[in-house]
Amino acid sequence: MCAVIAILLDRGPSDTSSAVAIQGHFYDAHVRVELSALFWSIAVCFLLVFVAAFATRVRSSEIKDASLLASVVIPAGAVLAGLQLGGEAAWFTLARQPAGAVTGLHEAWLYHDLGDSFFALENLPAFLIVAVGAIVAARALLPRWVAWVSLLSGALLLVNAFVQLLANDSGLGDPLGIVAQVVFLVWLLSVAAAWRDEPHVLSAGTPAVA
Repeated sequence: MCAVIAILLDRGPSDTSSAVAIQGHFYDAHVRVELSALFWSIAVCFLLVFVAAFATRVRSSEIKDASLLASVVIPAGAVLAGLQLGGEAAWFTLARQPAGAVTGLHEAWLYHDLGDSFFALENLPAFLIVAVGAIVAARALLPRWVAWVSLLSGALLLVNAFVQLLANDSGLGDPLGIVAQVVFLVWLLSVAAAWRDEPHVLSAGTPAVA
């Protein structure tokens, strides 16, 4: 919910053709940007809790290479959290500057593109986490429908990463970026729902019913 609110509050400048336009957006929307950063920070805390729980359940299961899969989830989650917070920090810095020349036009480009790059790169660790979920689901330790959500989310994250990096466009402002983020959130909720509906999912030695 915090992530959805953050996305709705601000999705980045629609016009990135000039540093003046970028500065104008962050000045006009500084309250929304600051609130968005706050909600993203809260969402990252919940993400880290999920990642820790997911890695623990994967490691305690009896599937092949359980420890290896779990060892992918933890660093990927940490990198994902760091990139999200780094991107928000860059845009928060822009939002806190007065209109005009305090940051300067070159600095406006720098902070915006830095945040943009972080938001684009975060698709890659998110993809790794979802890929582990897809592997776990394929081995019948998560319901089969979670596997399909994993495949959809993973594909969108991977495509979005390359599109945003190659196009140097906003991962938040671009529709593909928004869709990829929302589907990733759906994946998180799907795994959480599977745990709630089937508490034995990913318990040691007890596969879930597909």
